[in-house]
Amino acid sequence: MADELGTRGRFANINPLTHYIAIVREPLLNGQVVMFHWWLVLAMTLVGTVVTFGVFARFRRDLIFWL
Repeated sequence: MADELGTRGRFANINPLTHYIAIVREPLLNGQVVMFHWWLVLAMTLVGTVVTFGVFARFRRDLIFWL
């Protein structure tokens, strides 16, 4: 998808949402998802999960006051 956009494709590859959408979109269009998207989505999900747990562990006691 980003290859067809030219210069704008570089910015599309930086956007994490592009890869999540590609996993849903590409099978509908041509039936096959590039493994690059799967690996990148897996890495972003794992990093996001680790960061989320780290922030939660740090601010666990303060969370009740923020809600």
